[in-house]
Amino acid sequence: MRGIPFVSDIIVNEVPIDVDKQVGQKILREIPNSEIDEEKSILLNDFFNQLVIGNETQIIVVKGPIFNAFALPGNSIVVFDAVIKSVHSYPELSALLAHEYAHIKNRHGMRTLAHENLQALLTNELGGDGVNNSDNFIRNANMLRSAKKSRGFEKQADLDGLDILRKNKINSQGFIDLLETINSLEESEKKNKQVLSVYFSSHPETEDRISYIKDEISENTYTFENNLKLEEVFNQLQN
Repeated sequence: MRGIPFVSDIIVNEVPIDVDKQVGQKILREIPNSEIDEEKSILLNDFFNQLVIGNETQIIVVKGPIFNAFALPGNSIVVFDAVIKSVHSYPELSALLAHEYAHIKNRHGMRTLAHENLQALLTNELGGDGVNNSDNFIRNANMLRSAKKSRGFEKQADLDGLDILRKNKINSQGFIDLLETINSLEESEKKNKQVLSVYFSSHPETEDRISYIKDEISENTYTFENNLKLEEVFNQLQN
Protein backbone atom coordinates (compact mmCIF):
# COMPACT_ATOMS: atom_id res chain seq x y z
CA MET A 1 0.00 0.00 0.00
CA ARG A 2 2.96 2.34 0.49
CA GLY A 3 3.37 2.77 -3.24
CA ILE A 4 -0.20 3.95 -3.85
CA PRO A 5 0.23 7.58 -2.70
CA PHE A 6 3.49 7.80 -4.65
CA VAL A 7 1.91 6.52 -7.88
CA SER A 8 -1.18 8.70 -7.57
CA ASP A 9 0.96 11.77 -6.86
CA ILE A 10 2.87 11.14 -10.09
CA ILE A 11 -0.45 11.07 -11.95
CA VAL A 12 -1.60 14.32 -10.31
CA ASN A 13 1.66 16.02 -11.28
CA GLU A 14 0.85 15.28 -14.91
CA VAL A 15 -2.65 16.78 -14.71
CA PRO A 16 -2.77 20.48 -15.73
CA ILE A 17 -3.45 22.85 -12.83
CA ASP A 18 -6.51 24.32 -14.59
CA VAL A 19 -8.25 20.94 -14.14
CA ASP A 20 -8.27 21.62 -10.38
CA LYS A 21 -10.64 24.54 -10.94
CA GLN A 22 -13.00 22.45 -13.08
CA VAL A 23 -13.10 19.78 -10.39
CA GLY A 24 -13.81 22.38 -7.70
CA GLN A 25 -16.57 24.03 -9.71
CA LYS A 26 -18.32 20.71 -10.28
CA ILE A 27 -18.28 19.91 -6.56
CA LEU A 28 -19.57 23.38 -5.68
CA ARG A 29 -22.48 23.12 -8.13
CA GLU A 30 -23.61 19.86 -6.59
CA ILE A 31 -23.45 20.77 -2.89
CA PRO A 32 -27.05 20.33 -1.68
CA ASN A 33 -28.89 23.33 -0.20
CA SER A 34 -25.89 25.57 -0.77
CA GLU A 35 -27.41 29.01 -0.28
CA ILE A 36 -24.58 31.52 -0.40
CA ASP A 37 -24.42 34.38 2.09
CA GLU A 38 -23.19 37.13 -0.22
CA GLU A 39 -22.57 39.73 2.49
CA LYS A 40 -20.52 37.43 4.70
CA SER A 41 -18.66 36.11 1.65
CA ILE A 42 -17.49 39.64 0.83
CA LEU A 43 -16.40 40.20 4.42
CA LEU A 44 -14.61 36.86 4.69
CA ASN A 45 -12.79 37.47 1.40
CA ASP A 46 -11.71 40.84 2.81
CA PHE A 47 -10.51 39.07 5.96
CA PHE A 48 -8.60 36.44 3.98
CA ASN A 49 -6.98 39.02 1.71
CA GLN A 50 -5.43 40.69 4.77
CA LEU A 51 -3.34 37.56 5.22
CA VAL A 52 -0.12 37.89 3.26
CA ILE A 53 -0.40 34.79 1.09
CA GLY A 54 -0.36 36.17 -2.45
CA ASN A 55 -3.02 34.16 -4.25
CA GLU A 56 -6.43 34.47 -5.88
CA THR A 57 -8.41 32.28 -3.52
CA GLN A 58 -12.19 32.77 -3.41
CA ILE A 59 -13.94 32.32 -0.07
CA ILE A 60 -17.60 31.26 -0.23
CA VAL A 61 -19.80 31.45 2.87
CA VAL A 62 -22.69 28.99 2.77
CA LYS A 63 -25.71 29.23 5.06
CA GLY A 64 -26.16 26.13 7.17
CA PRO A 65 -26.44 24.96 10.80
CA ILE A 66 -23.55 22.49 10.71
CA PHE A 67 -19.89 23.17 11.47
CA ASN A 68 -18.13 22.57 8.17
CA ALA A 69 -15.40 24.12 6.06
CA PHE A 70 -13.42 22.65 3.20
CA ALA A 71 -11.03 23.59 0.42
CA LEU A 72 -11.94 22.83 -3.17
CA PRO A 73 -9.36 22.18 -5.86
CA GLY A 74 -8.84 25.31 -7.91
CA ASN A 75 -8.56 28.02 -5.24
CA SER A 76 -11.95 28.03 -3.50
CA ILE A 77 -12.71 27.60 0.19
CA VAL A 78 -16.26 26.93 1.39
CA VAL A 79 -17.09 27.99 4.95
CA PHE A 80 -20.50 27.33 6.54
CA ASP A 81 -21.71 30.30 8.54
CA ALA A 82 -21.99 28.07 11.62
CA VAL A 83 -18.18 28.05 11.64
CA ILE A 84 -18.05 31.85 11.80
CA LYS A 85 -20.50 31.81 14.71
CA SER A 86 -18.49 29.12 16.53
CA VAL A 87 -15.00 30.65 16.50
CA HIS A 88 -14.09 33.23 19.13
CA SER A 89 -11.32 35.41 17.74
CA TYR A 90 -9.62 36.55 14.56
CA PRO A 91 -6.54 34.35 15.20
CA GLU A 92 -8.88 31.33 15.41
CA LEU A 93 -10.57 32.22 12.12
CA SER A 94 -7.17 32.94 10.56
CA ALA A 95 -5.99 29.47 11.58
CA LEU A 96 -8.98 27.83 9.92
CA LEU A 97 -8.53 29.70 6.64
CA ALA A 98 -4.75 29.16 6.65
CA HIS A 99 -5.29 25.42 7.15
CA GLU A 100 -7.76 25.21 4.27
CA TYR A 101 -5.52 27.28 1.98
CA ALA A 102 -2.65 24.88 2.70
CA HIS A 103 -4.81 22.06 1.30
CA ILE A 104 -5.17 24.04 -1.94
CA LYS A 105 -1.48 24.92 -2.15
CA ASN A 106 -0.48 21.28 -1.76
CA ARG A 107 -3.21 19.99 -4.14
CA HIS A 108 -4.46 17.67 -1.41
CA GLY A 109 -7.91 17.46 -2.96
CA MET A 110 -6.57 16.27 -6.30
CA ARG A 111 -4.18 13.86 -4.61
CA THR A 112 -7.01 12.45 -2.47
CA LEU A 113 -9.19 12.07 -5.56
CA ALA A 114 -6.37 10.23 -7.31
CA HIS A 115 -6.02 7.85 -4.36
CA GLU A 116 -9.77 7.17 -4.43
CA ASN A 117 -9.82 6.58 -8.18
CA LEU A 118 -6.39 5.08 -8.72
CA GLN A 119 -7.36 1.99 -10.72
CA ALA A 120 -9.05 3.90 -13.55
CA LEU A 121 -6.33 6.55 -13.61
CA LEU A 122 -3.57 3.95 -13.67
CA THR A 123 -5.32 2.08 -16.49
CA ASN A 124 -5.24 5.26 -18.56
CA GLU A 125 -1.55 5.74 -17.80
CA LEU A 126 -0.61 2.18 -18.71
CA GLY A 127 -2.76 2.32 -21.82
CA GLY A 128 -0.95 5.39 -23.06
CA ASP A 129 -4.11 7.49 -22.71
CA GLY A 130 -3.03 9.64 -19.79
CA VAL A 131 -4.63 12.71 -21.33
CA ASN A 132 -8.03 11.25 -20.37
CA ASN A 133 -7.10 11.43 -16.73
CA SER A 134 -8.15 15.09 -16.72
CA ASP A 135 -11.67 14.03 -17.76
CA ASN A 136 -11.57 11.24 -15.19
CA PHE A 137 -10.81 13.69 -12.37
CA ILE A 138 -13.68 15.97 -13.44
CA ARG A 139 -16.15 13.11 -13.94
CA ASN A 140 -15.43 11.64 -10.50
CA ALA A 141 -15.04 14.93 -8.64
CA ASN A 142 -17.79 14.17 -6.12
CA MET A 143 -15.86 11.19 -4.77
CA LEU A 144 -13.88 13.84 -2.93
CA ARG A 145 -16.88 14.85 -0.80
CA SER A 146 -17.05 11.48 0.97
CA ALA A 147 -13.34 10.66 1.06
CA LYS A 148 -11.68 10.13 4.43
CA LYS A 149 -9.15 12.85 5.24
CA SER A 150 -5.53 11.70 5.18
CA ARG A 151 -3.69 12.09 8.48
CA GLY A 152 -0.58 13.06 6.55
CA PHE A 153 -2.39 15.72 4.52
CA GLU A 154 -4.11 17.13 7.61
CA LYS A 155 -0.82 17.40 9.50
CA GLN A 156 0.85 19.09 6.54
CA ALA A 157 -2.06 21.55 6.28
CA ASP A 158 -1.90 22.21 10.03
CA LEU A 159 1.84 22.92 10.00
CA ASP A 160 1.72 24.96 6.79
CA GLY A 161 -1.25 26.88 8.20
CA LEU A 162 0.67 27.57 11.38
CA ASP A 163 3.52 28.91 9.26
CA ILE A 164 1.07 31.32 7.58
CA LEU A 165 0.09 32.63 11.03
CA ARG A 166 3.76 32.99 11.90
CA LYS A 167 4.53 34.98 8.75
CA ASN A 168 1.57 37.27 9.47
CA LYS A 169 2.60 37.68 13.15
CA ILE A 170 -0.78 36.32 14.28
CA ASN A 171 -0.99 34.69 17.70
CA SER A 172 -0.43 30.96 17.25
CA GLN A 173 -2.75 30.30 20.20
CA GLY A 174 -5.51 30.82 17.63
CA PHE A 175 -4.65 27.40 16.17
CA ILE A 176 -4.97 25.69 19.55
CA ASP A 177 -8.22 27.57 20.22
CA LEU A 178 -9.62 26.43 16.86
CA LEU A 179 -8.81 22.78 17.52
CA GLU A 180 -10.26 23.01 21.02
CA THR A 181 -13.45 24.54 19.58
CA ILE A 182 -13.65 21.66 17.10
CA ASN A 183 -12.99 19.14 19.88
CA SER A 184 -15.71 20.65 22.08
CA LEU A 185 -18.29 20.56 19.28
CA GLU A 186 -17.35 16.99 18.42
CA GLU A 187 -17.67 15.88 22.06
CA SER A 188 -21.06 17.62 22.28
CA GLU A 189 -22.34 15.63 19.30
CA LYS A 190 -21.08 12.40 20.84
CA LYS A 191 -22.64 13.24 24.21
CA ASN A 192 -26.00 13.92 22.60
CA LYS A 193 -25.66 10.65 20.64
CA GLN A 194 -25.88 12.45 17.32
CA VAL A 195 -24.46 11.03 14.12
CA LEU A 196 -21.18 12.88 13.72
CA SER A 197 -21.32 15.52 10.99
CA VAL A 198 -19.12 15.13 7.93
CA TYR A 199 -16.43 17.44 9.29
CA PHE A 200 -15.88 15.49 12.50
CA SER A 201 -16.30 12.02 11.03
CA SER A 202 -13.82 12.59 8.20
CA HIS A 203 -10.97 14.26 10.10
CA PRO A 204 -8.20 12.68 12.21
CA GLU A 205 -8.42 12.75 16.02
CA THR A 206 -8.38 16.35 17.21
CA GLU A 207 -6.41 15.55 20.39
CA ASP A 208 -3.52 14.27 18.26
CA ARG A 209 -3.57 17.45 16.20
CA ILE A 210 -3.54 19.63 19.33
CA SER A 211 -0.52 17.70 20.63
CA TYR A 212 1.74 18.17 17.61
CA ILE A 213 0.64 21.79 17.10
CA LYS A 214 1.60 22.56 20.72
CA ASP A 215 4.97 20.88 20.14
CA GLU A 216 5.55 22.95 17.00
CA ILE A 217 4.61 26.19 18.75
CA SER A 218 6.92 25.49 21.70
CA GLU A 219 9.84 24.66 19.40
CA ASN A 220 9.37 27.68 17.11
CA THR A 221 8.31 30.69 19.15
CA TYR A 222 7.79 34.08 17.55
CA THR A 223 6.56 37.55 18.42
CA PHE A 224 2.96 38.27 17.43
CA GLU A 225 1.20 41.59 17.00
CA ASN A 226 -2.42 42.69 17.23
CA ASN A 227 -3.93 43.11 13.77
CA LEU A 228 -6.60 45.78 14.09
CA LYS A 229 -7.89 45.31 10.54
CA LEU A 230 -8.46 41.58 10.99
CA GLU A 231 -10.12 42.23 14.33
CA GLU A 232 -12.41 44.83 12.76
CA VAL A 233 -13.54 42.53 9.94
CA PHE A 234 -13.94 39.63 12.39
CA ASN A 235 -16.26 41.75 14.54
CA GLN A 236 -18.30 42.66 11.44
CA LEU A 237 -18.65 38.96 10.60
CA GLN A 238 -20.01 38.27 14.08
CA ASN A 239 -22.87 40.77 13.69
